[in-house]
Amino acid sequence: MSDLEKNEIFKNEMVAPFITEHANIDPSTFIGEYGGYMDKLAVVAKAESGEVLYQSSIAPPLIDKENFVEHVSNIASYLDIKVYIAMHAFLDKLFHKKFKVIGLDSEKPPTPDVDFICPNRKGYWKYLAEIMVEVVKLQISGIFLLDFRYPWRNYCFCTECIKDFRTREDLPVYFHYGLLEEKSETYDKWLEWRSEILYDALKSLTDRMNSLGTEVPVILEIIVDPISQMLEGVFKYFGQDLRKLSNLANGFILNIYPYSMLSKDDINEEVFEPILAINKPIYMLYTKKPSISDFEILKNIAKIVDAKKIFLDISQIIS
Repeated sequence: MSDLEKNEIFKNEMVAPFITEHANIDPSTFIGEYGGYMDKLAVVAKAESGEVLYQSSIAPPLIDKENFVEHVSNIASYLDIKVYIAMHAFLDKLFHKKFKVIGLDSEKPPTPDVDFICPNRKGYWKYLAEIMVEVVKLQISGIFLLDFRYPWRNYCFCTECIKDFRTREDLPVYFHYGLLEEKSETYDKWLEWRSEILYDALKSLTDRMNSLGTEVPVILEIIVDPISQMLEGVFKYFGQDLRKLSNLANGFILNIYPYSMLSKDDINEEVFEPILAINKPIYMLYTKKPSISDFEILKNIAKIVDAKKIFLDISQIIS
């Protein structure tokens, strides 16, 4: 992407940078060049690896980036730029071996479930909560909770989940996704049970935050993709009951088409009605390298949902 195109993107008032652990940039240089055009940015504080990019007393640091978030936050504060922290929730390579999700079915998610944590792990909830307690001290305006979901509709069948769900229903010891689908009433209960797990997990996190007396917004990532039936499918595929979660979350960040190519033919107000009806602040995230046509589609979506910002992964734009 040429410098002209980069300038066109980062000088657009709807755009904000999303800075990940993969961004090969000097924050001082980047913010020095584009900071005059931005009022918000997001930076990853807990990576997919499980390592953190700030000084933590409980989580292991990402080597050579132990003070990355503090560095970004300090520079941004001089320019009155609001900083949002992004945390990978149930994607954690460090704890995957201990708490990994299990899918007992041939259907695979669009991206591998490698490193996904089973959301039904209360000890891990407490660990996430303490990380959130740490990051709220870093001069931030909000927390983006990424991958706060199941990896796909046929998860999870770990020992813990099988045991918990069997106490509610008359099922054989080793039931599987196909068996659930055959029993429509039981399948509906299973989907509801998954959504309850996510709700309880989020309540555990927000209760811990509220105990501090802080008012830092918690914003949940929601995947919008035709493979998972857009917003209509997030309950079935990812276990997210948007209306129920909205009682705890302060807003949503829509991850636009992470699995598919953007198409303007799929985009209309009806597609976004499930999220618009909830009436919570909406942000957008796009993690691919946008083409000119992609950028136009993203701006159109932003108008439909009245997005506060379109966050773009700068590692896809600046090499």
